[in-house]
Amino acid sequence: MAAINHAPGTSPSDRSRAVLELIHGWLSQPGAERSSLVDLVRDLAEAFAASAAGVAVLTDGAVLVREAVGAGPESQGALPWVEQPGLLAEVRRSVSALSVPSRQGRMFLCTAVQPRGACGWLFWVEAEAGRTWSPAESAALALAGQAAVRWLEAQDAGPAWAHQLEHAAQQRRLEDAAVWTRRLAHDYGNVLTSILGFTELSLSQLSDSSPLRRYLSEVHRGAQQGALLTERLRLFARRPASSGQATFLGHVLAQQRERFANEGPAVELRLDLPANLPPVALGSDALQDVLGPLLDNAREAIAQKGRVTVTAQFVQLSSVDCLALWGSPGPGPQVCVEISDTGCGLTADAEAKLFREPFFTNKPRHRGLGLATVYGVLVSNRSGFALLPGPQGGVIARVYLPIAAGALLPARPAGAGGAPAPARCPPAPAGRAGTEGKILVVDDDPGVLEMVSDTLRQVGYRVQTAASAAEAVALVGASRMQPFNLVLSDIVMEPTSGVELARQLLCRDANLRLLFMSGEVSQESLRGDLGGQPFELLAKPFRVDGLLRAVHKALQDPPRPDPLARVPLKT
Repeated sequence: MAAINHAPGTSPSDRSRAVLELIHGWLSQPGAERSSLVDLVRDLAEAFAASAAGVAVLTDGAVLVREAVGAGPESQGALPWVEQPGLLAEVRRSVSALSVPSRQGRMFLCTAVQPRGACGWLFWVEAEAGRTWSPAESAALALAGQAAVRWLEAQDAGPAWAHQLEHAAQQRRLEDAAVWTRRLAHDYGNVLTSILGFTELSLSQLSDSSPLRRYLSEVHRGAQQGALLTERLRLFARRPASSGQATFLGHVLAQQRERFANEGPAVELRLDLPANLPPVALGSDALQDVLGPLLDNAREAIAQKGRVTVTAQFVQLSSVDCLALWGSPGPGPQVCVEISDTGCGLTADAEAKLFREPFFTNKPRHRGLGLATVYGVLVSNRSGFALLPGPQGGVIARVYLPIAAGALLPARPAGAGGAPAPARCPPAPAGRAGTEGKILVVDDDPGVLEMVSDTLRQVGYRVQTAASAAEAVALVGASRMQPFNLVLSDIVMEPTSGVELARQLLCRDANLRLLFMSGEVSQESLRGDLGGQPFELLAKPFRVDGLLRAVHKALQDPPRPDPLARVPLKT
């Protein structure tokens, strides 16, 4: 790396001239022997007289620290763009570097560089609280970032760098597909909620001997299959992260072994897990959604008899390791779960399409989405995975799961998630009719609004409906003498969302009970908008019995303290 010569007359507090000299050294010796990336970062920190500096790769799933000097691993979790996820968008839009403080008071100067057709890079320098960065220093860091990327491209030119760029480009395509899939799953959820609900209401009016019952039962069965497909779309597009939960891997895999046994003796599932394996930071359901498709793929790749083996071990992931994985893993301690099979392996064509096409499948009568759902769940839970060819055929899937401390959660009951047979509409819950059962239903989808309100009226609730948040506010205001006991509202509505409606209504009546409906996936945003407080949520598409259970529970639960009292009302 080039030596830094400070020009005379440069202000000690303004290091832009030193940075420009460093850049000149990088670019003036293209044929010189290259130093390592950590040397580049160290020289950047020295040029700025900064206490720390670093460089990270910007993927759509996460900011992966590639190298940092002067900052220990424990401080990397306090980087301002980790604390404030929206900050990255501002950094990417800015022509010059941005000066931002961390919540610990330290001052950062950061810039983003986005090479054409490649993943982006983030460069930063860090100083003690009270340090200010001049406009010249901001411009110098932005220029240094451009020069450093040029250096990196020359340094890493070759197969490894090309593979990393291609991997990042494919992951970006998956993220783009997840955006429109999220909206698709939301709309399908509304349509299927209406079909399931009205079909069940119709079946409840028919006798067992009616010729229409068989036809409607087939409609209901098809709608249930559509609901399962919508759930897979939802998992790919994102599911809520199971943060704070902890699950022991052996308990989940024991359920998978029972499932394998029920499929027949042709394929053996062999588990080889160490006794001291720590719990992982995923809930039981999320772990089932990850391991289930991978184990199914392994079993179905075996034509006749064979074996699927699952092993696990404790590993330490580096930032560079994370760049080669699908998902959004972070560096640090992980549990690596390895699933290997004795099957036919992947053809070159299938391997090329696996992550380019989320709906790709080489199985007859399948919809694909198996690996796409695995990817979606892992991205949401800061985890990752890789697929590798087996040494003697077959495929090896390695899943990297962050370690968590915590209590063991109850496992998902055996057989959960299957679609039950159509049932007649349940009777009204005892004691919920009359004055204790006045409900306001709010949804901008006419089919869902009609189905939900008809269902609740049939079992004895008094129901009013609103097709918008504004109409709901007016109805609540007009019913002060006989207030509503429950507001059942969709979340995604235009122009005012169900979250904004909840804010307005709870400002009027802090004891009002709320129950949300949604086919939207990213419910972590709902928790953030409501001050982090938990709220009951009825996921679309839902069945009649699920609706009635949720309403009954919401009316039985005692009113909660106002969770929005300290959350400012958005305008």
